[in-house]
Amino acid sequence: MTDLGLVVPVAESVAVILVSGMFLLGPVGRATGEAIRYWLAGGRRRSPALESAGLDELQDQLNALQHQVGEVTERLDFTERLLAQQRDRGALAGGGEG
Repeated sequence: MTDLGLVVPVAESVAVILVSGMFLLGPVGRATGEAIRYWLAGGRRRSPALESAGLDELQDQLNALQHQVGEVTERLDFTERLLAQQRDRGALAGGGEG
């Protein structure tokens, strides 16, 4: 007969080893290692993992978003001015009510 008191800890140990191995050898583990190497180098060089992540593409997207936010801000200002003018006209036309 098998002693379950020994099987469970062994199975847990195997599961921990497998999950740890997948984490350390997978993309998360590689990126973590690159970040540690970059940090240990004092930040003097760019991490290859970060460069391969498409920082130029992210910068382009950020610039496009900043441009869009600027356009939306201009449109909002314009709309607020139109609404203020409309309120002023309404106040002048109906000034005797109240």
